[in-house]
Amino acid sequence: MHKKTTNILYTLITIIILIGFWNCKQSTNQKVIHITIDEKDITKDFLYSSIVEDVKFIHLETIDTSFNANLWNISKVHFDDNLFFCLDRDVFGGVIIFNDKGKHVYSIKIGQGSGKEIASLADFSIDKERKEIRISDPPYISFYSYKGAFLKREKLRFISDSFEYIDDFSAFTSDEFGLITQKKGEIKEKTYLPAYSIYRRRLLQPFQTLDNGLLFRHALCDTIFLAQKESIIPYRIIDFGKDKITSEELKAIIYDQSTVLNSEKMHNIKYYSETDQFIHLVFQHKNKSLVLLYDKLNAKKIIFPANQVTNDVSFEKHPPLIIGVKDNYFVATLSVKIPAIDTTKYQNNPYLKEFSKIFQGKSLTRGFYNPSIVLIKFKNSKK
Repeated sequence: MHKKTTNILYTLITIIILIGFWNCKQSTNQKVIHITIDEKDITKDFLYSSIVEDVKFIHLETIDTSFNANLWNISKVHFDDNLFFCLDRDVFGGVIIFNDKGKHVYSIKIGQGSGKEIASLADFSIDKERKEIRISDPPYISFYSYKGAFLKREKLRFISDSFEYIDDFSAFTSDEFGLITQKKGEIKEKTYLPAYSIYRRRLLQPFQTLDNGLLFRHALCDTIFLAQKESIIPYRIIDFGKDKITSEELKAIIYDQSTVLNSEKMHNIKYYSETDQFIHLVFQHKNKSLVLLYDKLNAKKIIFPANQVTNDVSFEKHPPLIIGVKDNYFVATLSVKIPAIDTTKYQNNPYLKEFSKIFQGKSLTRGFYNPSIVLIKFKNSKK
């Protein structure tokens, strides 16, 4: 088949699937939440502590005295059995495991081991039932116990960028195939939103495992989808009103890939997490980076620019980047130098006192700049 014809066919298939997602009838009792985005709703010069109810800090122990821990880039975290499983793909090159006190337990690192090491690291997930760590080492999934012992390695029939696992149900993203789901007992994987070009890399991304499935998004959509063993359904719809991407615009963006990252109407949903009560979302809108906090119980929201925040909670120059959820707290990593904090400005701030406690009795020359985990609980919105 001619290459151009093939591309057009793939594009039409993608559009049909997208429209099908938007118009499908729900086969479950899941409630679709619509969140409207309007520029008049954006709050500027925002004080971060005004939405925070509680904060917990956990300092992570130095794991290698020869390693510049200040360069850690933890982008994902899972929790189970009082353990923190942290992904640092870019700097450390491995999965680092800490206990709930921040003490380093062990690490699984690229090239570390004797025939049982991982050669590359795309993503990881955990199996809470079997107490296993599953690492995407394309084209393999490598299995390790919670104690770091190598168990086995399975080869996939595709190259995966990222994945999540929950209750014998796996979801992968792939440049070639789009979203791929596997369910135990099924012979063949299911594919959704097929991609056909490297330019669409990471436009599909799993977000978070819930009790009832897996959240993921396609960056060209205004919809967060819920992937379950039985179906894939719209779950959260981010409604941009008059700025919403139309079907024709979506078709043009997908076909003319040079506009994908430059279009002012690209609503690039970058980070998404939710607890029982709140949805936390970071997204690009009209070339601006915005943060949305939505109270599901009270149907209240607040939107603020990421670069116009006085962060008097974790003391960074931007809002904390949420990378996980634990016990209805949002989890972020924090890398702050105490000398850089204006302690006179925050001397009556309870969060500064709590943050400072984690360094009491510790050397400020070694391990001081390690990242810390910060757990944030947001305030209930008033009706």
